[in-house]
Amino acid sequence: MTLREWRDRRKRIVAWTILFLLPIVAGGCSKWSGGGPSLPSAVKEPASAYDKRLKKKIGVVPFRMESIFGDSMLKDFFQDNLLQAIQEKCTDILFIKPGGGDFPEGLVNLPLLASGAVDNFSLAMTGRPFGLNAVLVGKITSINVDEKIKGFWFLRSSHYYVQVEALIELYDTATATKIFDQTLSHKIEVEEPDVELIRAQNRIEPYFIEPSLAEIIDDVKDNLCKAIERQAWKSYIVAVDAADILMAAGSRSNVQAGDIFEVYDSRQSIEGYGGHRYLPPGPKVGEIEVKTVSEDTARAVSVSGSGFKEGQGLRLKK
Repeated sequence: MTLREWRDRRKRIVAWTILFLLPIVAGGCSKWSGGGPSLPSAVKEPASAYDKRLKKKIGVVPFRMESIFGDSMLKDFFQDNLLQAIQEKCTDILFIKPGGGDFPEGLVNLPLLASGAVDNFSLAMTGRPFGLNAVLVGKITSINVDEKIKGFWFLRSSHYYVQVEALIELYDTATATKIFDQTLSHKIEVEEPDVELIRAQNRIEPYFIEPSLAEIIDDVKDNLCKAIERQAWKSYIVAVDAADILMAAGSRSNVQAGDIFEVYDSRQSIEGYGGHRYLPPGPKVGEIEVKTVSEDTARAVSVSGSGFKEGQGLRLKK
């Protein structure tokens, strides 16, 4: 590497570090859930009309339950009903869910850093070979009983509530940045005998929790759908040989023979805040044309450029 190349590389690293730290500095006391700051709006890649035909794949990491009061089945209720609500709102999304034959084994358990934060880089690199545009992470963070005193003077009385809090995050596979991060909570009022039973059993029955989860889903579905729609469609090269190029999207994503895709090199990572790693957008290195299409893959040949490699990003040409 020449001195000039080294200086250019250092400038790029410094620029990206500033961009990633900017939301933290500007965000003040905003809650950061540990997956890294969002990609600044100045360098986002918004979806355009030309790629609306293509369906985006969203991988879903099995939702987690972190409260000792919640039945483990509630996380499945939360996950299944949230995905159904999003699909009713955004019909052009393919959710790759746990239990399916096309689900990445590396996402069965959420990858974490030594600090306990989500390993955003591993999420991205695991999702790329499966053609995932993004990875959805969710958890029920707390379920508890809250007591509030209401009224005036001798009319004051205790009111009891079961409160539920949940966190939803969405990670982009192209950059490994977080493109959606929202903590939501809801509560319902319960009677004092219900509270006594909860305390005696050290357990909160699902029928006290499911209505709040339904409200949380209703509150978040539109914004989550919009976050997915705003992202540009993308896929990745999964294999290259002398004859053709294999890409991780096919007929289920509405890829068609004759489609021309631009190829971008986005495999070099940089380290950011908290030990997280990110993938800055790389330069365009060529174009490929699709010749044959299968359900989840397609084979293409070079139109321009050469030396294509596994992991390079693909975008439909305008």
